[in-house]
Amino acid sequence: MGRTTMDISDLTALYPVPEEELLERLVKACCKECDHAAFTRQSAAEETMGADHLHEPKGHHERLLWNLFRELVQERSKGKFLQLRELIIESGNYTPYAGMIENMERCLIMDGFPQAIDLYNSSWPNCLLSPRAHLLLSRIFNIQGDADQHKSEEALAFTVLDLILKSGDGTKNSPYNVLHLADETDVLVALEKNKVGEELIECNGRYLDCVMTDDEQEIYFDVTDMILRGQDLDDDLDQQIAI
Repeated sequence: MGRTTMDISDLTALYPVPEEELLERLVKACCKECDHAAFTRQSAAEETMGADHLHEPKGHHERLLWNLFRELVQERSKGKFLQLRELIIESGNYTPYAGMIENMERCLIMDGFPQAIDLYNSSWPNCLLSPRAHLLLSRIFNIQGDADQHKSEEALAFTVLDLILKSGDGTKNSPYNVLHLADETDVLVALEKNKVGEELIECNGRYLDCVMTDDEQEIYFDVTDMILRGQDLDDDLDQQIAI
């Protein structure tokens, strides 16, 4: 097992967002309203959230991804969750370090609601499995007075967060599977843990983000796909520069 002194936050070039505290409270409220094993009961908009209604599928790959997402919402299957992750990663729009979720937050702060929704749609399915993204959309629709969309996106946020929590147990041998750094924050808030440090670890060919908490626990997140995707984008940029 190898270790690197690189802090994973150094890879993002993102800065803190004032809205984050409010969103963390929303996540914590979700988790207090229903226990971990009963997240599905919170899905008040179950009938209307069978698909990510903000985006219309185009092409075979998107239709395949869309249909799998519909099944996942209904079944809460870990296998389908991991399968959907792979489809998102293989899509041309998976950009974990582009700051998409953070930019959506900034749009919300500045009352740029259409711009936030456009960011989500234009990057689809980049943020499809992001609890934070769906919470942002839920808040936007709540502000706009669209109760159905608000409840639907809120239910999706609960569902996605639950699926991430079920993807592992946070140990080195069974880390949580995340696609964005914001997912780590949402999981920590759901577990009511406060981060005091983190370290990127290379273990058995995988990259794990080891988060240290103030109660002296270590919580592990598998960030391999984030790291590799970031490297791919760097390679593409180098090739463009060389040309």
